[in-house]
Amino acid sequence: MTTTPLMTEDEARETLAGYLGDLRECLEAGWAGWKKYLKDNPQAASHRPSTRASIVYDYVVAAAKARFDGNDNVHVSEARGFLTLTIKQPRIVVLRFKKFATKKLKTSGIPTQQRIEFQNQWVSIDGLDVTNMVVGYLLDKIGSEPIRLAVTCPLGKSVMWAIDLDDDIASVEPVNQLPLDDGPVVRSKTVKKIDKKDETGGS
Repeated sequence: MTTTPLMTEDEARETLAGYLGDLRECLEAGWAGWKKYLKDNPQAASHRPSTRASIVYDYVVAAAKARFDGNDNVHVSEARGFLTLTIKQPRIVVLRFKKFATKKLKTSGIPTQQRIEFQNQWVSIDGLDVTNMVVGYLLDKIGSEPIRLAVTCPLGKSVMWAIDLDDDIASVEPVNQLPLDDGPVVRSKTVKKIDKKDETGGS
């Protein structure tokens, strides 16, 4: 069984240090776009949460494309069916944008093969270690405003850690208590049977 190490919190913070402000601004642009859309289309207030999330996502994607266009260290792609940003140096990170569904910063979505591989960290690039991360926002109870912006590291149905984007200097904090005492977490790239009871929801 082949295993590869997940990036630790400190390694992620170092790798993303030059991009955290940009990522936060992409999320903020997505929500600002939704607010303008709502102002111009008041009937949108009755849209389903998944519809609103899709609109926000489209604005986030537009902002990300504009922000990282021409950056030789960031590859922008929609080949997997959703936008990803791949940071090449100092270590490979693949980022995608999502709405967080819970206070523990978990996401929901249709369990496509692409989503399953991303969530379970089953992706490699040219045989090199890759850590997938989610750049997302958590809404208040009534869905009127984001109350948290963060970058998370998913592993299956768990979240390993979160980097808070709400502060000027992002802080790293644990989300749950997973066994990390024996060194970096490793995950198998062996394809496993998929649990069909995955949540569904918006982007």
